[in-house]
Amino acid sequence: MKKFIFTIALLFISFFSFPQDTIRVMFYNVENFFDTQDDPTTKDDDFTYNGAKYWTYKKYLIKRNNIAKVILGAGYDSPPEIVGMCEIENKAVIGDLLDNTALKPYNYQIIHFESSYYRGVDVALIYRPEYFFPDTFYTIKVRFPANLPGKSTRDVLYVKGRLRNGAHLHIFVVHFPSRLGGKEKTEVLRLFVASLVRKKVDSIFEKNPKANIIIMGDFNDYPSDKSVVEGLKAHIKYDTIKDNELYNMSYPAQQKGLFTHVSRYEQGILDQAIISGAILNGSNKLKAS
Repeated sequence: MKKFIFTIALLFISFFSFPQDTIRVMFYNVENFFDTQDDPTTKDDDFTYNGAKYWTYKKYLIKRNNIAKVILGAGYDSPPEIVGMCEIENKAVIGDLLDNTALKPYNYQIIHFESSYYRGVDVALIYRPEYFFPDTFYTIKVRFPANLPGKSTRDVLYVKGRLRNGAHLHIFVVHFPSRLGGKEKTEVLRLFVASLVRKKVDSIFEKNPKANIIIMGDFNDYPSDKSVVEGLKAHIKYDTIKDNELYNMSYPAQQKGLFTHVSRYEQGILDQAIISGAILNGSNKLKAS
């Protein structure tokens, strides 16, 4: 059976390409995609008309339309078939993005769950249903134990589905806890979330050592940091590729000095794409190139 071909390019987003049958999987941190309404259950006051951001409907429309332009631009002749996103306030803003911009003709469907994160931003996945057929999706709940200093954080989105050539694909969309309060102090929180994801990955590999897995998102750590290398056990060297191991596709970009974010203090790759060795080896109907 014909294999899909799998490639990656990294900007401030990450995306994969499968030429011929063409499945491209993209991640995009849309950065505070809030509506203008005050949600009394979350800390979204800054993104209201009287808030610190003076968040007006006009500003919201500009942001919505710019997000659509980026997704369209990332896909060359048509937008990517699967897009993971983080910093989404709710399902309504995603629906508005898909129904009222140039993305509408592509009939994207939404997978999104509200989390208990106090800021009210979540992760989500949109997909084009003629290319990807999800059959299982849920959140991996993140509840910090009492001995950790964290409050609430974003849940992890897990989606399993089938591609048109019959290949099964496991997708995780993550947004690890931030570095607010200091990288070292908050590292234990990112390690905790990474351990939850790794536990699920191990259960997948136990059932199928050749499973096709993608973990994409904002890790709030770099490819060589502890939560990624020790928590997720994502390799940054490619000397020997094993089907049932994880490999960080973003590390080579870091080595070249590329970055996905810039702040006053630093720049680097926080938004990353990690895949199973089976995809790199082409062991299960998908082949990295």
